[in-house]
Amino acid sequence: MRAFDSSKIPFPKGYEDFAVPLGFDAYVLEIGAGVGWNAETYARANPRHFVMAVEHSHERFGKLLNRASEAALPNLVAVQADAESFVVHCLRAESLDRVMLLYPNPYPKASQANKRWHYMPFMAELVSRLKFGGVLQMATNEDSYAGEFFEAMQDVWKLELLLSERASLDADPDFCPRTHFEKKYYERGEMLHLMEFKKA
Repeated sequence: MRAFDSSKIPFPKGYEDFAVPLGFDAYVLEIGAGVGWNAETYARANPRHFVMAVEHSHERFGKLLNRASEAALPNLVAVQADAESFVVHCLRAESLDRVMLLYPNPYPKASQANKRWHYMPFMAELVSRLKFGGVLQMATNEDSYAGEFFEAMQDVWKLELLLSERASLDADPDFCPRTHFEKKYYERGEMLHLMEFKKA
């Protein structure tokens, strides 16, 4: 795998003066936050955790921004930016307690393998932003993606497995979905793969 070259990553427009506020007990990054259902729920449940919900899509970000504005939570900020740009230029090394990747695009074609999170050189940069003891959380409904991610996080990125569970409507009727994608897959009866890894 080639090394990640951060010098080629442009600064996220509009975030030149972004600064992570001090005084919170933990700092959380959700990449691909969509319309913000999970980010808002997490922020409400953890008022001492500062949550940065990053969404690149203009349409979904508009809904995320509306949700964050209506919630008016001091520990939740909506960010419209490419995740690579935001992480590289706005977040310090070892500054995050949790990173959430919930239902990322699986890029199923063989020719798209280098776009999968666990095979991207950028993952080295993302892992570097986790504190020691910090957690990377991932969820997917794709069996093959889950298997690749499970192996790569441990073998390539040297993270320690904390959690590997599966949930489905038949087996877990009391499961509470966190995102609209998760709700859709769960109600369709698909198997959900839920994982957490620790930077040790």
